[in-house]
Amino acid sequence: MNGKSLEWYVGFAVGMLIVIVVIALIRGLARRRGETPGEYDERQQANRGVANQRAYMTLLVTLMINAVVCGVLEQQWAKPGVDTFVCIFISIGVFIVNCIMHDAYFTVNQAPRRYLWIIGVVVACQIPATVMHAVEGSFVEDGLLTVHILPPCCLILFGIVLITLLIKLRRDKAEECEE
Repeated sequence: MNGKSLEWYVGFAVGMLIVIVVIALIRGLARRRGETPGEYDERQQANRGVANQRAYMTLLVTLMINAVVCGVLEQQWAKPGVDTFVCIFISIGVFIVNCIMHDAYFTVNQAPRRYLWIIGVVVACQIPATVMHAVEGSFVEDGLLTVHILPPCCLILFGIVLITLLIKLRRDKAEECEE
């Protein structure tokens, strides 16, 4: 089974199921309260477009650098597929940070403070897997990063998102106090 145990596949499936259930519960509670998802205003849509372009260009550049390093220089740094996921994580981070800093990540009706705990839970959920793989020393195998590097990548990504959101909320609060 690709070198992975049955427990790994069961754990992955249970994790995905938990994510789906939590999202369904959050949406169900929001509907019961009469909350609608809301729409992005024109300024937000424009800012999301810019963030999307930056994320896309980041993805292209990181994938090209990876192609040059792996293909031309013949220096593998990660197992196949892992390198692509690392590039995707970087691109997603660029998109989210750009959106947060330009008030385009949440719709007008959404309160960013409500999502702090969700992002914090995602960060907290990645800590056990990161620690476990660090203790096992399974991040690197035969000199290449393995799939076990993805939980720390997710931890770093959502940690950066959490910090960015906290900074943005603090700046917004300071601006409100000045007015």
